[in-house]
Amino acid sequence: MKNDIAKFLEISEEIEEEYRKKRTIFEDNHGELKKFVHNGIKINNNIAKAPKTCMFPNCSNETIKRSHTIQSSASLSLIAESNHVLQPNWNDFDAKYYMKKVGINEASVFTGFCKDHEQIFNFEKKKLINEEFDIILQVFRTICREVVNIKNVVLTLEKVVENYKKIRQDKMLANIESKLEKPVKSIGIQKYTVDLTDETSHVYNLQLKECTKRLNEFKSFYTHATTDVLNKQVNKLSYTAIKFDQFFPVSLAGVASFSKKNGKKVIFIINILPYEDGTLMLAATSKKEKYYLEKYQNHFSQHPLMLLNMVESWMVHGSDHWFIKPSEWYKHPIEKQEKILNDLYVTEKNIFSNYDLSIFDDLRTKFIIQPYNISNDDYSDSLKNLIDIEKEKLKISPYFIKPTSLHRYEYWMKNQ
Repeated sequence: MKNDIAKFLEISEEIEEEYRKKRTIFEDNHGELKKFVHNGIKINNNIAKAPKTCMFPNCSNETIKRSHTIQSSASLSLIAESNHVLQPNWNDFDAKYYMKKVGINEASVFTGFCKDHEQIFNFEKKKLINEEFDIILQVFRTICREVVNIKNVVLTLEKVVENYKKIRQDKMLANIESKLEKPVKSIGIQKYTVDLTDETSHVYNLQLKECTKRLNEFKSFYTHATTDVLNKQVNKLSYTAIKFDQFFPVSLAGVASFSKKNGKKVIFIINILPYEDGTLMLAATSKKEKYYLEKYQNHFSQHPLMLLNMVESWMVHGSDHWFIKPSEWYKHPIEKQEKILNDLYVTEKNIFSNYDLSIFDDLRTKFIIQPYNISNDDYSDSLKNLIDIEKEKLKISPYFIKPTSLHRYEYWMKNQ
């Protein structure tokens, strides 16, 4: 028995060291990896669809199945074709974005509010956001979706990590018993447990840490937003709204961030909401970051081309929670579509940076040709330069695509 125990300790130490060096326990089994990823997706879907407690302050009622972040009867229906829009959708197994066709009744939904508090968004009925309180409410529900979504991710990661450790432990035990040539229980070991960190579990732990930090950031935003909602006036958050008289065939409700020179993060809540008479662009942040919000708005509202750059930057450098008119997306060749979707993940730029490619070619061409009704000689040098840059965007090709799996690996190894 003593010799068996000694042999077990020697073998288990050897196996543990072997697994510690692995990138993943599925290195040699594609089928197992596929099953594990699909199980994670199923876990996430079940968590996302499960009823929750209403996000309205001091309400304990259960949520309805679908609360929209973006108006389905206005913004989404205006960009829909056959009641469907396209949405970037992350695929865990392939580690890349795809465009997903989704009905407007399912687009931008989350389990956010109970039946009663779903009715507070009265601009759903008038199909227009044109009052200060409407803006407060739209920003509030965008924040609520972010909080719910991050909570869902945290719960999913916790379950996925638990499953990963269980599978790894079972594999290690099987390897030990194979080398030992007998069950460990036969030598008096009733339970084998091990807690080690391989590369995959290390990345999961980093993701959990990052999501928990992000959740705490948005709990503060949520508290400020609820104060403004309950008081029905601007107080705790700063808001900006730009109503542009051009229709953008895209709708977005999400979050973007950038770092100040001191390294501290600034968070913007952003919305792009198209209406029949134009497009409303909303942004909000904490009161202490009001200076950056005003600076941002003043910069990008100088010219229609700069507003277009802002919208495209929000889509690629900001949030992936956007929906686009299908025919607008399909105007691009497949290679360009893949490049844009690739850049949603691999970009390290923020919303102060213009996107390198043109997403809305027709609008860009229109703004270039007819920016003002004056001769080209009268333009300032900076405006001439802007127009030259925008013209070049329409020509850029071919498109370099960096593998998202490589970017993900580099990102987590750099931020460990």
